[in-house]
Amino acid sequence: MVLAELQQSGFALVPDAEADYLMTYVFSENTEEHVWKEPRPAVDLMKTPSVPLTPQTTSQIFEQSLRSQPTGNVFRTSDYHYKDIRLFLYTNPKRSADGMQLVWQGTITVGNSTSPERELTMLKTLLNYLGKDYNGRVEVTR
Repeated sequence: MVLAELQQSGFALVPDAEADYLMTYVFSENTEEHVWKEPRPAVDLMKTPSVPLTPQTTSQIFEQSLRSQPTGNVFRTSDYHYKDIRLFLYTNPKRSADGMQLVWQGTITVGNSTSPERELTMLKTLLNYLGKDYNGRVEVTR
């Protein structure tokens, strides 16, 4: 898919020894797990029927508060699935006096429900930025 899009975009694909630049690419599927701790609910001592409304010592209030609160922490998790394409363009060490140098890189990311057609659209969008100095969000159309 990458080779076909490069050719269609007008790039001449030649053997490594003749190339001015070398490109590597990564298509990946990723999952990030997000975990967060939810705060314990506040206990309203005035509305809790098990708490007597008579005067109490500090230790009695503290013990009652501990008994009415959950003992463990409450953690929530969610998974975020996404796909991305990363392109890296290097100078060819066989043709460059400076050796192999990274001269451009680009990444585009979308959610996991990406069809092969959507991946092709992502690749075309990313290739439109090939060689350009740009950093920021790009909307993928279609």
